Amino acid sequence: MNTVCRLSADDVSVDGDKTVNATNASNLEECKQKCEQLGEDNCTGVEYNHKSHRCELWTRPILSHRSCLTGHDCPEANFSCHTMQCKAIDHPVRLQTSERSFHDSFGRSISISGDTVVVGAPGDNDRGDDSGAAYVFVRKANTFAEQAKLTADDGFRNSFFGNSVSIAGTRILVGAYRDGLNGKKDSGSAYVFRRDLDVWEQEAKLSPEDAVENARFGSRVSLFGDLAVIMSAGNAAKNVSAAIYLFHVKGRSWVLKAKLASPKTLTNTSKFGSSLSQSADTIMIGAEEDDVNGKASGAVYVYSFNGTNWSQPIRLVANDTAAGDHFGCSVSLSESGKTCIVGAYGHRTKGKGSGAAYVFKRQEGRWVQQQQLASEDLDADDGFGKSVSTSDSIAAIGAFGDEHGGVDRSGSAFIFIYAGRKWVQQTRLAPEQAKAGAEFGSVASISGHMATFSTSAEQVFVFPAYLTQVCPSTQR
Repeated sequence: MNTVCRLSADDVSVDGDKTVNATNASNLEECKQKCEQLGEDNCTGVEYNHKSHRCELWTRPILSHRSCLTGHDCPEANFSCHTMQCKAIDHPVRLQTSERSFHDSFGRSISISGDTVVVGAPGDNDRGDDSGAAYVFVRKANTFAEQAKLTADDGFRNSFFGNSVSIAGTRILVGAYRDGLNGKKDSGSAYVFRRDLDVWEQEAKLSPEDAVENARFGSRVSLFGDLAVIMSAGNAAKNVSAAIYLFHVKGRSWVLKAKLASPKTLTNTSKFGSSLSQSADTIMIGAEEDDVNGKASGAVYVYSFNGTNWSQPIRLVANDTAAGDHFGCSVSLSESGKTCIVGAYGHRTKGKGSGAAYVFKRQEGRWVQQQQLASEDLDADDGFGKSVSTSDSIAAIGAFGDEHGGVDRSGSAFIFIYAGRKWVQQTRLAPEQAKAGAEFGSVASISGHMATFSTSAEQVFVFPAYLTQVCPSTQR
């Protein structure tokens, strides 16, 4: 148990995984205004008692980035000290499996949900050269143990199964973008696995009815609830356009619900599909080499669902995007779909290629830039923003080119928290032994109190990702 500075309320209690903050309000509208002031991603609802004039705000804990002072006081107004339990592991864990060999591309893709991590290894050779695999790890107390190794039932060489992965609940979605469906080279496919107790079994193989050569279906995948979003990157050199496919599951049956076309404004070099993130009603696709504000300035395209249909995409760019920024190299939507963070690893925040990340909020149907994120420690070529992942009020951002400990391109990652009105840097993460060229932070995935990062050297780590005041060992 540790003390932290948390937003004060007249009365605080816990109901399940929610915090009930009780305060006074003259009427229901005032109660709702108090909720709005906390931010949409923090306040999930209100309840007002007209007789007692008590306003109950249903929230996630809003914590300060500053520590409690001696005597249990907080240095910020409206915050007070509270005791909280660290739910994360208390030290970094490196995920390892005895089966893999070097050049398996272990860690090319990663996804974490709760206490389960899935790691893609598209270079695995179990079913032929580069047929691919994905490993499932489950938390056991303060470490992680391998639970399963997933391969396609019909796995074949050069399929690159595991190039993309996504986990949600008891299902895992794995892309195999080079799979030659029915003899169509690089048409691609995706596989769904379902966990029954501790056993993972293949539930479905997904592919579009209009599959063609070089479509590269499965280049990016995302799973949210009962909706799977699968990117078909296409191949501009062979005149195959990119597209997005949406599959819905009912019971154990998967059905194609929609196919979304790529924007007509794209050029052959836009790299549409550089990144992918979704919520219940929003899909965001990065195009990191879009030339909208200069060569490779980058953009993100947003598709929205109105309850009946998906909209034509709108283009999202930062207000200072410039040539070479690679805005959209990474993107992450909050679970509510009301906040997103976009990486731009080439932005000149503190020198060429130092990088940045941008926070956008959805307000009345429009996406509005709220804040630019960057670490004070950045230097040229650090590549901050190469990877981003957000969970509730915590974000993990990779800086794969950072010289942590003076070691060239060893890489690092940064944890930011939403502290009431803005995002602030909480801590910096890196492996204890920096390795030249490892590029730690190349890929990131965060869930609750834990964040997962991989390196280009085929290493994957799980770090405690909560506040340093709650989990002191996270600080670097």
